[in-house]
Amino acid sequence: IAIANGGFQAQVVLRSGDNDIQVSVEGIDGKRGCATRRIRSTTAKTTLSVTLTWALGDADVDLYVTQPDNQTAWYSNKTTNTGGRLDVDNTSGFGPENYFINLAADSALRTGTFSVRVHYFRDRQQAGSVPSRPVNWRVVTLLDEGTPKEQYRVQTGTLSVANPNNASPGASGPDWAIARELTIETAGGP
Repeated sequence: IAIANGGFQAQVVLRSGDNDIQVSVEGIDGKRGCATRRIRSTTAKTTLSVTLTWALGDADVDLYVTQPDNQTAWYSNKTTNTGGRLDVDNTSGFGPENYFINLAADSALRTGTFSVRVHYFRDRQQAGSVPSRPVNWRVVTLLDEGTPKEQYRVQTGTLSVANPNNASPGASGPDWAIARELTIETAGGP
């Protein structure tokens, strides 16, 4: 994390309930420090949450989540008719971009597959014939948060081609990756 004027800024994803955030610092003079803060999130527990981050500044990488009803939450359609929501379109690098949905036990969306995809939209340092820089991405999925059936999974990958002209939800190509496909069963398992 970059430090400017003795401070830093970072976006983190909080789970429902208590979250402990720990910061450790080592200065150029060798001095060290550590602090822990507990932050309580009062947001509702989610049936499915997905978080995308990437390891490249000046790069725009996007999260797409297509629900079983074929609606896709993405930067041009952040909220689906059935309650899926993309919170932010981070265009300057690193993320996060987050998708959330909370489903009733009898929801029809529990009987199909959610497709989680990553698209490399733009490398802001790419110019002319200079190729895109490879970008490493990370997707974290949390299923059935706060229940005995809770599942946490991390997928990673690399995309080497950026293409802002290939960004529609049905697109494919070297600028796309499938991070995960999962089915939420009524009993709470994938």
